[in-house]
This record gives sequence, structure tokens and C-alpha cells, in this order.
Amino acid sequence: MHKFHNVVILSTVGFGLLDTIKAMEPANMPTREGEISHVIAAPSTDFSAPEKAIDDWYHQKRFQEIIAYAPQLIEHLAPQISITKQIPLSKDTIFMIGDAYMQAGENAVDRKEKMEQGLGLFQRIFQLLGHNVPGIIHAWVGVLEEGLGQPMPFMQFIQAFAKDQSLESYYHTAAAKSYLRIGKYDTALEEYNIALHKLTQEQHGSQNNRQYDTWLLYEGRGLAYFKLNRWKEAITNYLAAINSNSNHKLLTPLNYINLANAYFNERNYQDSLTWFLNALTEIKEQKAIYYFAAAEPAMDLNQWELAAHFFEQGFDVAAKNGDPVTWQNYSNAGYVYMQLGNWEEVAKYLNKAKALQSPLPPHVQQRLDTANAYLRAKG
Repeated sequence: MHKFHNVVILSTVGFGLLDTIKAMEPANMPTREGEISHVIAAPSTDFSAPEKAIDDWYHQKRFQEIIAYAPQLIEHLAPQISITKQIPLSKDTIFMIGDAYMQAGENAVDRKEKMEQGLGLFQRIFQLLGHNVPGIIHAWVGVLEEGLGQPMPFMQFIQAFAKDQSLESYYHTAAAKSYLRIGKYDTALEEYNIALHKLTQEQHGSQNNRQYDTWLLYEGRGLAYFKLNRWKEAITNYLAAINSNSNHKLLTPLNYINLANAYFNERNYQDSLTWFLNALTEIKEQKAIYYFAAAEPAMDLNQWELAAHFFEQGFDVAAKNGDPVTWQNYSNAGYVYMQLGNWEEVAKYLNKAKALQSPLPPHVQQRLDTANAYLRAKG
């Protein structure tokens, strides 16, 4: 079959640490009279038992209290930290402080503001500690830089893991995302593998709610394999993510496109088509390229009417959104309508192809000549 393959726009990382965390938390419900509110009148200034206060607030999801309290606590401890070059807080407490800044935002603007505040706090701790910065502080600077999309959070993770090999899966997952974002896919895989190994250990006996669900790590690893063109491993990990998630879904809808495309590259056209159909129901932001890509396995399975439907949907979306359409898209649509015996549509789409690419390849020009001859004979 002479058809032209679309270059499918692959999912960007789009699998952000903050998105992952939000997916794991229930939505904030409106408070009723007598219930705990997310808004507090004034931060506490009682520093007699800070770790207990932070632990209580964290497990009640009162993140705003932690955010209001933590900067004052650090300034209260600043003289001690400056002298001893140690921070007198447990790793659990430091985690809860950092995680509060990650989870407290109510919308995209607020989340960014809270993360910037958190980064400022940890940079202040960094300054107080001088050259004796523990791994977990490096790790939280990295987590917050990653959440803010800054260019080199991985440098903080390198320092963090060199200083503290006991850091939990949470931080290795954040590191993996930072490597994915800069195209270091092999290193991202290494970090996901470490995170999955540690997560298994952490799930035995730990009562903290800091761990990522395993399915989220499988999804991230699936994306890393996909970016490396390792289609079988990508399929295995995406399916593991779906099967181990109680909702049987992926977090990032574009990964359904990746899964479908991985099957296509493995020449499993039936499963490719199945997952393209699934993807087009999951993805809210439509793009023409998704429909053009979905048409390909339909063509390989000789499902010409379905392929024509995908092309028409793609052309409609392109006209609406201003998405690009290539001459190959028009040529493939012409080929589909040739199989359906609709010569008017063959001529229409091959003429569109010729308007973008002249001269056409000989076999495509021959189809156009055949269509024109048929239409002339038909009168």
C-alpha cells in the first residue's frame, strides 16, 4: 500500500509532579460551619512543639497553616542553624513542610505562587546551613524547581542522592521527571527504576501518605521508553499503569496516543486502533494530527469508512483550530476514498495535495489522473 505516515506529535512530559500529587488527593470540599477552614486568621507563633504541630496540620490537610508557620519557625531556629550548621527538624517534618507548598494552591496561579514561596524558604535554609546542606534540602530545592519548570533541577538531585542514598521514592520520581523534561531519557529510566524499587520497600510498614501510587511510576517509565523508541517496553509499562490504577486510566491523556502509536510501530494495528479510539475520547484538547494518526491503523486493517471518518474529523478540527495539514494527509485521504469508490472525493483531496506538493509523486499523480478520467467519462 502506498500511503504516507504521519509524524505524530508525541506527548511532552506533561506528567508533572504537581499534577501527580493533585491526582492522588481528594478535591477540597467546601467547609461547613464548625469544620476546619483552609483560611486561617493568623499563623501560630508557638514553637514549643513544632514537629507535632506540623504533623497534626499535615494529616488534617491544613496546608495553609504549615505555610504560614514554617517561615516563622525557620527564622526562630535561624541562630541555632547558623551556629550548628544543622537543621533541628526530622526528615518527616521537612517533607511535610515541602509537600504543603506543593499541595496548597487552589489554582494554577496560586500553585505557582506557593511553590515560589516554598523555594524561597528552602533557599533560606540552604543559606543558613552554608556548606553543610543535607541531601533532603537539596532534594526539596530540586522538587520545587521542577514544579516551577526551572531549567536545571536535576543538579540539586545529583547533590541530594550523593549525600543521602536513603531518600525516598518521592524524590527519585521528581528527579526522573526533571530528566524527562530535558531529554535525558536513559537517566530518567534509572531514576524511575530506583523509585519503583524504593516504593515497594516503603509500602511495607510505612504509614506516611507520601508515596506515589505504583501506577504513576509505570506511566512515567512508559513515557521514557516511548521517547527512546522502545515500543514493547513502553506498551508493557503503560498497560501496567492502567491495570494497577483503580480507575484503570492513565493520568496524562496524551499517553494514550503514545500507547496507540507504540502498538502501531509494533505493527499491531488492531490494538493500535483500539487505543486511538480510546485516546480520542480521553483527550479534551483536540488536534488534527491525532485523527490523522488514528486513520493509519484503520487503513492497515482495511477499515476504509472508519479511516475516512478520521480524516474528515481531522480536516474539520484543522479548519477550526488552524492546525497544519500536510499534502500527505490529503494524499492518504484520497487513497481511502479510492478504496471506497468515491472518485469525487479522490479528486478533491488529491488536488489539495497537489496544491501543496507539485509535482506529486508518480503513483499519486496516477491516482489523480484516474479520478479525473473517471469523472470526465461520467460526464
